[in-house]
This record gives sequence, C-alpha cells and structure tokens, in this order.
Amino acid sequence: MSVEVRNLARRFTDDGPPAVADVSFTAPTGAITAVLGPSGAGKSTVLRIIAGLEEPDGGRVLLSGEDVTETSVQKRGVGFVFQGYALFGHLSVRENVVFGPRVRGVPRKKALALANELLHRVQLDGLGDRRPSELSGGQRQRVAFARALAVSPRVLLLDEPFGALDAGVRLELGEWLLRLHDETGLTTLLVTHDQPEAFALAGHVVVLLDGTVAQAGTPGELRAHPKGERLASFLRVVRRQPAAS
Repeated sequence: MSVEVRNLARRFTDDGPPAVADVSFTAPTGAITAVLGPSGAGKSTVLRIIAGLEEPDGGRVLLSGEDVTETSVQKRGVGFVFQGYALFGHLSVRENVVFGPRVRGVPRKKALALANELLHRVQLDGLGDRRPSELSGGQRQRVAFARALAVSPRVLLLDEPFGALDAGVRLELGEWLLRLHDETGLTTLLVTHDQPEAFALAGHVVVLLDGTVAQAGTPGELRAHPKGERLASFLRVVRRQPAAS
C-alpha cells in the first residue's frame, strides 16, 4: 500500500511559523521510507496526520489512492510505534499486545493466540507475563512493535522508535527491523533525526527542513546531488560544483 500526502499544512499558533507547510511526497508500496530532519522540522506532525492523530489545516492523505483525510484512526489500518513505547504499565506484556485486537472485537482466545505468535516474532518468547517495567528498553520497544502489528495494519508508522535507546541497542534493533520488514513486506514510514539510521534502513528518504520538503530520493541521490547549501550542510556532504566551461 502506498502512502501519499498532498500539500499538508498544520499550524499550532496563529502568529508563529507553521509546523508543516505544503508538504507533498509519496511513500512507495512495500518499502521503508524515512522522514528525516532536525528537531522541529515537522516530521512527527506529518506522521501523526497520516495516522489520523492530528487534523491538517490543509492538504490530503491518501492510502493506495484512497482519500482518508476524514477517516477515523481505527479505520485507516495503520500501526503506530512511538519513541517512548506508550505501553500500559499496569498490564502484562501479553495484555498490551492483546489490547488492540480486543478493542476491535477480536475474540479473546484468538487475540491471545495472535499475541503469542507476535511475541515469538519479536523474539520475546517467555516474557508475556512480565510487566513493561521488568523489561529492558530494547525489549519494551519490541513489545511496542508487536502491539502495532497486532491490529493487522496496512501501513506501519514509526516515530523515532529507537530514539530513547543507546547506540548499541539502536543498531541491533535497526537490523531487527530490516528482518521484520523482509518478513512482513509492510509499507513503513520511519521518522528520525539520525541520518546514518535513515540511510541504512530506508531505500527512500524524504528530508524535511522548517516544515517543508527540502528533497526526496534514494540515499545515494541525496548524497550525490543535495539541493541547496542548507540541505548539504544538514546531510554533511559537499555539493559538487559544475565544471567550468
């Protein structure tokens, strides 16, 4: 399923600059697309609009060509993974994963079977009865992935999913995410401020600066041909000057 945003705009204050201004891009079907930019660039706002957690002031969101701008969160078919895990601390790991399917009316026995299958997929066998507080940061984030997958999403949205983890765990989970994507084939949008992470995990990268799209393309294209000095500076590459005639 492709994800397309057209001319998205979002303003949180009347007198300040918009958080998002005329953002348009397409995330290809079955690929990982990274939305890359510094803090305050509008990355998370765009992701929340795609998920239906924020209403845009202008623009449209399309999933496989279908306009879902006015569609509720539950009916969009997206799974969302937050940076801070957003797990229910009073529930067990298994009950956290079961929660989404049960809200959608899945019988408890079937939901439990699905939760156990997903915990196996995210390599948390035997930890279903623990509370989130008893897990490491990397394990909690895997629970968050399992919970997002439990609603059988058509699209997976990841908002700085590794941002709270140390470098070693980030690298390990990044490699794990690639394996998970190979297994599921889900269209995935990954918000990150980390350029090496974006370029390592995504085949398509959309760079946001000041709430607008500075450039979109493959990591190789962005490295070789950044549009503008500011983008080149952010990407830490030297722009190639045209040869003298």
